[in-house]
Amino acid sequence: MSIEKFNVKEFFVYVLKACIIYGIISIGFSFIGTFLEGAESQDSPLENSGFNFEHLSSHVLWGVIVGFASVSLRYLMLAGVFPIIMDFDHLVGFVEIDAIARMTHSIPFAIIAPFLMMGILGKKDYMLGIISFALVFSHMSLDIFYGTGDFPIFAPFSSEIFYFYGYDWIGFQIIAIISVVIIVLYTRKIQNRKKSDIRNSRS
Repeated sequence: MSIEKFNVKEFFVYVLKACIIYGIISIGFSFIGTFLEGAESQDSPLENSGFNFEHLSSHVLWGVIVGFASVSLRYLMLAGVFPIIMDFDHLVGFVEIDAIARMTHSIPFAIIAPFLMMGILGKKDYMLGIISFALVFSHMSLDIFYGTGDFPIFAPFSSEIFYFYGYDWIGFQIIAIISVVIIVLYTRKIQNRKKSDIRNSRS
């Protein structure tokens, strides 16, 4: 894990900001489902038997596995929290309006969220962007593992539900891990190039 120039206050402020913004994006995206064809009444999260400590802790663990690939403590932390925040889409059930369930469990959300996160917190924070992307796939991976792999995978462009089962969870988790590794290698290449340019300018 990267521990260079570690500042505790800065670390927790960054993590808190990222979690709040990711939560707002998740909830906002979920409410788009109220305008889509096929919207229906949603169960209250308090009545959802799938909401329990085992389920939540498993999502944390699944995310942390992906987070280790970032080789960074701050992104490891976010990788453990973002999968839980993704389930904020269940909060739509509190307001008793018709909506599409599990809106954040979709590829469009996985693409849109990173751009919004980077636009707000840092346009060059590529690791934040890829963590926001990868954790969607990691979250869906665990849901498939638990046998609840029914997602509106193209929402909000389509409310059709796609079903994943069996060993499909492996593919989703691999996508998550590989995407993070690619960005880690890319950012290191950029950093090495900058260091090389600095050395060359001094010589």
